[in-house]
Amino acid sequence: MLFNSLEFALFLPVILILFHIVPQRGRWGLLLGASFLFYSFWRPAYLILIVTSIIVDYIAGIRIESSNSERTKKLFLYLSIVTNIGLLFFFKYFNFLSGSLLGLFTDAYPQGYKFIDVLLPVGISFYTFQTMGYTIDVYRRKLKAERHLGYFALYVSFFPQLVAGPIERAGHLLPQLRTKKHIESDDFLIGISRIIFGLFKKVVIADRLALFSDEVFSHATAYSGLPLIIGVVFFTFQIYCDFSGYTDIALGIARMMGIRLLENFKSPYIAHNINEFWRRWHISLSAWFKDYLYIPIGGNRISIPRKYLNLAIVFALSGFWHGANWTFMIWGLIHGVMIILWNILKPFNLKIPRFLGVVITFTLVSLAWIFFRADSLFEACYILKNIVSPLSWGGFLPGLTLTELVLSFVFIALMGLIHLKFETDLSKFTTIKPMQRVFILSALVVIIFCFGIFNENQFIYFQF
Repeated sequence: MLFNSLEFALFLPVILILFHIVPQRGRWGLLLGASFLFYSFWRPAYLILIVTSIIVDYIAGIRIESSNSERTKKLFLYLSIVTNIGLLFFFKYFNFLSGSLLGLFTDAYPQGYKFIDVLLPVGISFYTFQTMGYTIDVYRRKLKAERHLGYFALYVSFFPQLVAGPIERAGHLLPQLRTKKHIESDDFLIGISRIIFGLFKKVVIADRLALFSDEVFSHATAYSGLPLIIGVVFFTFQIYCDFSGYTDIALGIARMMGIRLLENFKSPYIAHNINEFWRRWHISLSAWFKDYLYIPIGGNRISIPRKYLNLAIVFALSGFWHGANWTFMIWGLIHGVMIILWNILKPFNLKIPRFLGVVITFTLVSLAWIFFRADSLFEACYILKNIVSPLSWGGFLPGLTLTELVLSFVFIALMGLIHLKFETDLSKFTTIKPMQRVFILSALVVIIFCFGIFNENQFIYFQF
């Protein structure tokens, strides 16, 4: 079920009404049922995978906390990690890695060789990391094991953030699920505002830009020069508006239930260096890799060469987390190299004007997105080679009129103005005059209905 679908437009009001009618003690059951129903719209059979993660990590958490034996604690910690990584590996990486290994030794796949015919379960990368983080925190004694199976299951499967994050920490979300809610008018106002803003970013900006960026990346070798530049710039804004739009909607829905999910974005394209970019982009994933991988393998407490090696490993794995393709790993490595270079240059205290830093960072991030979006390394290299040479149209993009070009950048600019005025969490929205709120929200709704692309495009991060 997509946030930008008719089914969800009918589903959400019913759940919200029932949530505010049902007594506190029964809300976990309502939300758990709603979450399972929400997920089953994709493929009901894959509920088994979520239930498996829930049961394994629920038992592992309790056994880790209650055991006096370090050996037993580690046994159940490894059970959790192996189960979650095993599910992720089988459904997401098995075909890719087996095919790559065969390719090292043979020119073609053996006769009769078949890949495993399975669909990638939606959101598996998110909920396996979320539930695995819980078990690790219990093992580290940062968290008490959750004894109520219903609340733990809801923590893993809470439908607003189930399929594309943010990756929640148990210490942040579980207490909110248990606490009796005193929902204020500001919660509704900020919640509905974020939902509207998220839909604006998704259907007005991201899905409009996708019409042209998809054309460029699907037929990259047919273009050179400006069409490639337009395609790359459009994808740069498309992926941000698509992913942060989902997050805005998720945070808005949760806020209307009195639940505050973690912020996942903080206007990343105004970052003036690559390190700041990663403090603003997909914050929950960056924090996960930092706390559960980078710090355990040494963090900043080791030699400089080893630190840089660890940074490269972490960024390569974070790239591979996104998908079973070498392009994703190279995308991650590119960011790892940029972070390493930033660390090397930082002691020189180079005085770069902030605006110039933003332009340089945006350009480097945009070029790196080429590897993220391209279907193959060949196409990524072709785009890099031909994006400025020769600097020609190389064929007009179908449907990209001057009006569409202007509209796209006008809507991007409008999004930027809203971010600058109200900040990422829209915390200032409740401080302006009521008539101004009504005007802004009404204007966004009108723009959504007049200029939105209503073809129920899937969110990009659903494939991860």
